[in-house]
Amino acid sequence: APRSEVITSVALSPMSHALAIGTQCGNVHLYAINADLSYHKLRTLSLAEWGYTGQTSGVVQAIEWTEDSKVMAVLWEKAGLSVWTSFGCRLMYHLEGRGRGHKSHTREGGSGGAKRVLCWSPEGLQLLANSKEDPSKLLTFSFARVALNSTPMHASQNTMLSVPAACLLGDDRVLCIFGSDVVGNTEKPVLQHLMLPQTYVAANWPAKELAVSRDSTDIAVSGERGVVLYNMKQKRWRMFGDVNQEAEIKCHSLTWVQDIIMLCVTSCKKRPSYFEDPSGQHVQNSVQLRFYPKYHLDATSLLVTKRLNSVPRAMNSHENCIIVLSGEIGKLEAAVLRVVVEGKLDPSARPKARVEIVKEVCIVTMRPVPITVSFVPSPAKGGSAPKACIILHMDGQLCHLDLETGSEKGILDKVEHFWADSWESFNKGLMWTYGARGINILDIERVLHLVCENKMVGTDIQDTDLELEFDKEVYPLSLCPNINSIVGISQHCSNIPSDRSHGFSPMPKTQPLLSPLVRYLLNQGAKEEARKLISRSTRHPHFSHSLEWLVFTVLEKEYSMLEAEREIKGANNKSLYTLEGVIDLIQDFSIFVDVVVRVARKIDPVHWKLLFSQSGKPCALFEKALEYRSYSTAAGFLVIVETIEGPDLGQECALNLLQETLQEGEYDLTGE
Repeated sequence: APRSEVITSVALSPMSHALAIGTQCGNVHLYAINADLSYHKLRTLSLAEWGYTGQTSGVVQAIEWTEDSKVMAVLWEKAGLSVWTSFGCRLMYHLEGRGRGHKSHTREGGSGGAKRVLCWSPEGLQLLANSKEDPSKLLTFSFARVALNSTPMHASQNTMLSVPAACLLGDDRVLCIFGSDVVGNTEKPVLQHLMLPQTYVAANWPAKELAVSRDSTDIAVSGERGVVLYNMKQKRWRMFGDVNQEAEIKCHSLTWVQDIIMLCVTSCKKRPSYFEDPSGQHVQNSVQLRFYPKYHLDATSLLVTKRLNSVPRAMNSHENCIIVLSGEIGKLEAAVLRVVVEGKLDPSARPKARVEIVKEVCIVTMRPVPITVSFVPSPAKGGSAPKACIILHMDGQLCHLDLETGSEKGILDKVEHFWADSWESFNKGLMWTYGARGINILDIERVLHLVCENKMVGTDIQDTDLELEFDKEVYPLSLCPNINSIVGISQHCSNIPSDRSHGFSPMPKTQPLLSPLVRYLLNQGAKEEARKLISRSTRHPHFSHSLEWLVFTVLEKEYSMLEAEREIKGANNKSLYTLEGVIDLIQDFSIFVDVVVRVARKIDPVHWKLLFSQSGKPCALFEKALEYRSYSTAAGFLVIVETIEGPDLGQECALNLLQETLQEGEYDLTGE
């Protein structure tokens, strides 16, 4: 911490070895501790953005990390409790006593002062803290864990009401975020609570693992023992018919492989008591993968098993191929498996399966353990198994692993999560990263080229698009390319006067992707790909707003530059992200005239000349609006025509519009 700040609390994360230092000024400084005990500063967490200074927040009294080192809880003397990710997103706040101007009831200083403490449950789903007003009372906060997949969700727009866009796991429920409400308004995503079967929760509380299929139709949840499956179409849970079979397996992770649920389990003979240590030497010797069809959980329907040497660190699947990562610091083991099903996967048939080992790689590395993995996306369907994968390590290093040579090279640092998939808009696919830089878009082909040259992508990526920046209280959960949206979650808090407490409820939010995606493609010179993307998005939510914002932002960029600068930049840059390029891209769409007039209303009239120098004369756009019978849009052009092309032409257009509206019976618009 800076020398001018007095340290009041410290906490070392158990897995990432990040050191959090709380100070008397109310700041929390994060440092990365390296293997040689050297360190460097990562970032500072502060309540200053929410109006709290060091005096109003008070000193940092306690800091506590979750067991997986992804989240920390911070307790202030006056400003209450907040929960943060290690990359600075504030997930929850509990401003006990209102913080600002509130007089503390605890005694300050000396050994007689009341000590406040924090404690996470082993799964990180409950947080305990003693009350500020009465330290003998415990406050309990229940959380839901994010189920992040490294591949985007591919539900079509028509199925957004029937399958969730993102899921979170609570101790006894699954929180499902649907991209549309009941009237199909995708601007207002809704959250629904899917309760786990009571018979399963009673014996296996709390829920620990969650996996969602690629199309979001099927959900798998495991608790202390066994697993349960839920199908969104059938609206029903599936459980093991035999309770003894359920009690014999303890799931460490769940992965969907097409219509098969893959369980990574250890065999157990009895249920441990609450105080029994579940870890033991027998665990590492009995790890196996079990494959069950989604329609039946029973020993008779078990397709195949595969024994492993240890519990994997990360797993993922693509079609019928599986990537399994294991090992400790200093060694990384990667195995590519292929599941081959013999016979039809149907309840009326008796299918069998086998697991083939496609590739095994073991490398020596000093990188921290992996936490997420994904095959390198490719637009090709079927064929040979993927030859490379993308790995996210505990310290935020995103790496490329060549499965042929065993060479692992860095791509980007300071990454908390990533989505990688083949996109129709780009030949080799796109990769999205979220972390200290916000959300960034990367071209997979460009990433692979830089990896071959032993270069990090960090110095080559574009600046973060402002449209992709959620505020620091919204955590991005899911990427939905088929509706061009990112789904995020934030905490909603309301006061409950009866007990002067708070009511907490997660609030889903969406962010449109069309405008930043088109901007990215134009900056890469991919005009035809951008045109195809817009053509496929005409029925998507936020379509007109996205095009309007696209024109507005490029116009704002150009009128802030001098004319000479625009000419020089246009001559020396392959980027097509110019006003001329954007107008040329969208002028063939029927919504074009509406977009132009809405942009014109938002800008200063002194910039109309620049806008209409590329979009066409206002009079011509006015006539086009009349052809489309979009009379409100045509009325918006009247003042523009009068300003740019003269009052005589403006009066003529007004008379034409008056005549048209009278003939069509648009009397309200005629009166205006």
